[in-house]
Amino acid sequence: MNDLIGKLAELGFSEYEAKIYLVLLRQSPSGGYEISKASGVPSSKIYENLQRLKNKGFIFSTEDRPEQAKKYIPIEPQELCGLLSRKIKRNLDHVAAALANHEPPKESSYIWAISGRDAILAKAENLIEQAKKTILLSGWDEEMEPLLSSLEKAAKRKVRIAIVSFGSLRPKFAMVFPHPIQHTIYNEKGGRGLTICVDSQIVLESIVGPEDQGQGAWSRNPGFVTVAEDYLKHDIYVMKVISRFDDLLRKTYGEGYQKWRDIFSDEVI
Repeated sequence: MNDLIGKLAELGFSEYEAKIYLVLLRQSPSGGYEISKASGVPSSKIYENLQRLKNKGFIFSTEDRPEQAKKYIPIEPQELCGLLSRKIKRNLDHVAAALANHEPPKESSYIWAISGRDAILAKAENLIEQAKKTILLSGWDEEMEPLLSSLEKAAKRKVRIAIVSFGSLRPKFAMVFPHPIQHTIYNEKGGRGLTICVDSQIVLESIVGPEDQGQGAWSRNPGFVTVAEDYLKHDIYVMKVISRFDDLLRKTYGEGYQKWRDIFSDEVI
């Protein structure tokens, strides 16, 4: 119940208004005294909150009685959701139009830190939505799956997409290069990497560790972008080699390519 009240608060209800509406869904028509008793809203505050809900169109009342004798009913949940959806869309359209002339300059000097898996995924989705020409992406199923819808929309905009996949996802709208030693990489890095380079202009680098603790950075800095883009391209080059010579590489360097990944020697099995 508290979670639902919190969600309603995010959509413009006060705490008292949310409690009143939920009570009316359970028992209506009801009078002010009954609603106050069932909702826990103080009697001194009940009628002003009922009036606010009426003004917003969320409840109705009988109009031919004095305030204390009125009965109240709520609009149906489906109608409420439609009303809120239309209101939010109108407000977003207005804000988008008003902000269109106030976009900040796109600086390229700084590297910006980002924390938390949700924030990382939100930034990744934003970058994908900005893409005009190319997207290079390296990631695991857990982080790639929430991005598939945005990636597919980018592909429909004729954005060329190449993915190094550390998992089982093989979206048909992209060129996918499966990575053969996911567990080795996870153990080395201590988490699941997610790297995205968009249009050779902006990059997000991140890693999501145990319990979905995520840390990363994004930037338009040309040096940062070049390093990340080269890393992604070279990973793709390596995946092309592995896809054709996997058996030979395992025989030469070990099942997990241990000898190959030892950068301080050039030994074979």
